[in-house]
Amino acid sequence: MRDIGASFYAAASPEPARRPALSGAVAADVCIVGGGLTGVSAAHELAARGLDAVLVEAGRIGRGASGRNGGQATVGFAAPVERVERLLGRAAARALWDLVRDGLARLERDAAGCALRAGHVVAARRRRTLPLLARWAEKAERDYGYRSLGVLDRDGLADHVASPLYCGGLYDSGARHVDPLAWCLRLAAAAAAGGARLFEDSPALAVDGEGVRTARGAVQARAVVLACNADVGRLDARLATQVLPVASDVCVTEPLGPALASELLPSGAAVSDDRRAVDYFRRTPDHRLLFGAGARVAGRAPADIAALLRRRIGAVFPRLSGVAIERAWSGTLAVTRNRLPAVGRTRGGVWYAHGYSGEGLILSTVAGRAVAAAIAGNGASFDLLRRIPQRAFPPLRRLWLPLAPWIAGWGDAP
Repeated sequence: MRDIGASFYAAASPEPARRPALSGAVAADVCIVGGGLTGVSAAHELAARGLDAVLVEAGRIGRGASGRNGGQATVGFAAPVERVERLLGRAAARALWDLVRDGLARLERDAAGCALRAGHVVAARRRRTLPLLARWAEKAERDYGYRSLGVLDRDGLADHVASPLYCGGLYDSGARHVDPLAWCLRLAAAAAAGGARLFEDSPALAVDGEGVRTARGAVQARAVVLACNADVGRLDARLATQVLPVASDVCVTEPLGPALASELLPSGAAVSDDRRAVDYFRRTPDHRLLFGAGARVAGRAPADIAALLRRRIGAVFPRLSGVAIERAWSGTLAVTRNRLPAVGRTRGGVWYAHGYSGEGLILSTVAGRAVAAAIAGNGASFDLLRRIPQRAFPPLRRLWLPLAPWIAGWGDAP
């Protein structure tokens, strides 16, 4: 997500000390381009494996999509698992599922103090969604050993969401939600403590398999990792054809008070709905509603994001129709055609990982660690991820952007 308005997370937390910009020539085992969750996870893993990693970030670490999203950490993929099975087979799909579960377990273990909370609900606006959710819950337990899903009727949903808009849903007790910026900064701090060198305000101008050049410096490395997600086109035009930049809008309301916040979202679970251009929301620790919506043409932000989101909030919670919006922001994420991550190496030997299609909070950390492990000599997870086939978007892909939610199947129920 590009920075269009400061996020609630950045405003609510003390500004960390600015890291230096890269100046002059340095050498490293690995140079990572991008200071989001993919990049800092890779740097952390490389440092833990004893490799000298340098990370260069164009702005501030965590200020892109990784620190500006809805904070929902769910198990699985943006694509239906049946699509993964068709593409890779049941055994590989189960192995990928286990990778994501491991990523969620690491979040649970390491993100205490990052406003970590439990639970996620898929809320159904359409009755035809309910049988799909029930079949998914049965399949998840039978084929993937995942026993944390429970189907909700309208009365059951009321234990989680007090809204007349929904007819039922699916509760996942194993999912989590978190302050994503705090989580990204914690991983960055752990990487630096392990010996990784992190540079901010250092946009990469050129990359190849042997290093990275910035405006004021250069890194010579035996491996280079592109962890730029929607911004990968600045450095590799071919990789850019794998993704569409899709924007989403997010806001936080004024404090609602503990009584009203708990009445609207009694269990404290995060929620997303079954629309293609999905609504997603949750309570914050200080009893606000954090609400995000939509998938629209990147770079075409509405004139009044707050007004747009207030209308969406009022449709879900009529009691909040006139609620004050204290902060609103927008940003750009990367969607692939199959809604599965694009992970691999270019013909020039550059490693990359991007295209999490709205499910990046866990998938990005999984992919970053997998790339780092492969560079260090253990390529099992990387080899699994790079088996996911990717199709390029056609030329003149910006003409496709208005249809992005439908092209990518955005927001389909599981």
